[in-house]
Amino acid sequence: MGTNGRESQLSGALPARIRAVCVAAGCVSALASLAVGGFVYAIPLVAATLIQPRLPRPGRRLIWLSAAFLTLIMVPMSVVLIPEALKTPLNRHYSFSLLMFALWVLSPLLITWCDLELLIDAVGTRRERRTTDQPHPAFAGNWLMWIVAVVLNWFFFPGVASDLRFYRLHHYMDILLLHLGMDLVVILFDAALLLDIAKMLRARLTKNKQA
Repeated sequence: MGTNGRESQLSGALPARIRAVCVAAGCVSALASLAVGGFVYAIPLVAATLIQPRLPRPGRRLIWLSAAFLTLIMVPMSVVLIPEALKTPLNRHYSFSLLMFALWVLSPLLITWCDLELLIDAVGTRRERRTTDQPHPAFAGNWLMWIVAVVLNWFFFPGVASDLRFYRLHHYMDILLLHLGMDLVVILFDAALLLDIAKMLRARLTKNKQA
């Protein structure tokens, strides 16, 4: 990794290459899923990527969150739709169908690439901080993550009971697993925020003791 990459990691800003992959994954997924509503989960990934250089750590967390949601939505959907598209006979809208098919093929590939880049970057960032003995950078925009957390908890968790009732009635395991997976992502996001608070309080206590 070059000097610019190390400086980017330590400052908290994602490298431009990774941001470009995230934007590409979000845009392609949004176009591919216009008809099925998946763009609702693609747009936040693009938005989080655009604000990340200004709000490095919150932006990075929101990118992870958006990428996780997009992976849960688009990858299983692609696995179902692509084989069905291959079975569909050609019609007079061949050009449009071919374009949509290409988008549905590209979407999971770009999402997987995005996830791998984020994972590699997270591991590299942790190693750099340990090697250089630098603490986690202070970050502005913590309020933004808490607003997102409140909205997500309000939206997802009241529906857990209805998801279970829906499964008992219709036995759609794939839908149940999707919803439970998204609930798990929200729980992990909440846990990360609570861990930040614990670290902040511990740092303040240590500072007060030293004073």
